[in-house]
Amino acid sequence: MKKTAGISLALALCVGLSPMATAASTTQAAPNSSKIYVDGQQVQMSAYTINNNNYFKFWDLAYVLSGSSKQFNVTWDDEQGAVEIIPGVPYISNGQEMRPSTGTGSASPSFNTFLYKGDEISLTAYDIGGNNFVKLRDVGALMDCSVEWDAATSSIVVDTTKGYTPDANTVLSQEAKTALAQLTYYGDRSKCTMSQAQMKAYAQTLMDEYINGYETPLETDVFLADLEDNGNPYLVVSRPAPGVGNYAPVVYSYVNEKVQLLCDCWDGSASGGYVSWVKNGRVMYVEWETNDMSGYRNDMEYEHYTFFNGGLVECGALEEDSGSDPAKPSLYTLCYPGYQGSDLCVDAVQANQILLQAASGGEQGEKSKMAAAMLAVVNPSSGSESILQARLIDLNGDGMEELFLLTYGGGTLYFWQDGTLVRKDVGAYAGGSLNWYLCRDAVTGELGIEYSSEGGGDFSGGTNMFFYLSHTTEIDYINGQYYVNGSQATQAQYEAAKQSNIRGEALGGDNQTANDYRDETMDALLDMMVQ
Repeated sequence: MKKTAGISLALALCVGLSPMATAASTTQAAPNSSKIYVDGQQVQMSAYTINNNNYFKFWDLAYVLSGSSKQFNVTWDDEQGAVEIIPGVPYISNGQEMRPSTGTGSASPSFNTFLYKGDEISLTAYDIGGNNFVKLRDVGALMDCSVEWDAATSSIVVDTTKGYTPDANTVLSQEAKTALAQLTYYGDRSKCTMSQAQMKAYAQTLMDEYINGYETPLETDVFLADLEDNGNPYLVVSRPAPGVGNYAPVVYSYVNEKVQLLCDCWDGSASGGYVSWVKNGRVMYVEWETNDMSGYRNDMEYEHYTFFNGGLVECGALEEDSGSDPAKPSLYTLCYPGYQGSDLCVDAVQANQILLQAASGGEQGEKSKMAAAMLAVVNPSSGSESILQARLIDLNGDGMEELFLLTYGGGTLYFWQDGTLVRKDVGAYAGGSLNWYLCRDAVTGELGIEYSSEGGGDFSGGTNMFFYLSHTTEIDYINGQYYVNGSQATQAQYEAAKQSNIRGEALGGDNQTANDYRDETMDALLDMMVQ
């Protein structure tokens, strides 16, 4: 029945400074051997690497910063059941600080509540040996303290005389923020720290799974959800569940520069899964199954998970309360928009384009704009099931490709002109034998599209039309009469006009078999969008 992916751990509700703890399965934590300098002095702190990120004992960080302008104390608040961070005061030692890491450790997710100046904040923390371990950069950002990596000496450098500088890869430009504003965002949008690589990876996931691999991409609802309130949003796609029809979400995360499928919610006759909000402020994923096939679903068995550090963590049953969700619209509304869909979210095709635009800094050049417009024509939601040929060709050599589409209705040429995608019909399917080819003007060398129509109806002969961006030439031989551009002509004039347009590669039609090039064309357009 499993539809989950990622880490499966038991929930530790209170660890470290909390007076309570629960048994938990663990993940590996390797000792961190990097040198650490604080205000020029090397220090030895307990540090571990977990899933390619470095975590430091919270007490140690408070200890080494004590006496500086960025000092803080860490205490346990019994009344609120939370770890309290008190800035601007010296740290009160408990005698357990500055003990170096000894061998590989075992780490369990810490779900302590953290308070800073009385307000709840989000910190990703692990419990190792009964102590909270947090990311140094998270503390640096919280206390506005400089944290840098010195590649020359393989050292971590902390400077309390300087302010915190965020990772340049996670600082969104105003243009990127403007682009992302088109996507529904569950959580505090101002915290978002998506990198360009993450946006591109989410866009590629939408392309692979929903634009190329899903029957009805227009029926999807896509949004970003900061399920951990840490600025690193999950990608959520709500779509009609296969074989069921009810809308249900699929949730992806971005961890270690890779997109992970975490859960695919569904609602079958014997098993299912759903996303729920719980009273302690966490988002939970619940799986269920039953052997009762009567339709009443008696004897249900449940498995509960919560979202942690980009993964799913197995936990005990928590009290569900969708009414406590503070966000508007609620997570439930976004995940389960119903049969009629939702006007709160964009579909997978639109979301893909928005993410790529944001990844490019929100600044779209002419070629990027052109690619986005062409992709909207080629993508499956625009009726790609009828596309027989989708081909990018630079007909006039100006570096701005044209798009040729062949459908059951006929041929169409799209080209970019004065900031707009212009459509030009290049022959329709009718009677007779109909085929399309590349062609070249023998005088100018310009490339174009040839439309050839032979026979059909009550006439003999045929028509050849040569469509160029600069001009169009038509020659006809109908019932023994010759015509050039609509005017009657001699056979010599007809043959001269025909020879001035050289036929090239077959693109498709009644007598031609050609690669549809659709996948290659969509990939090329996606690449153009981020140039």
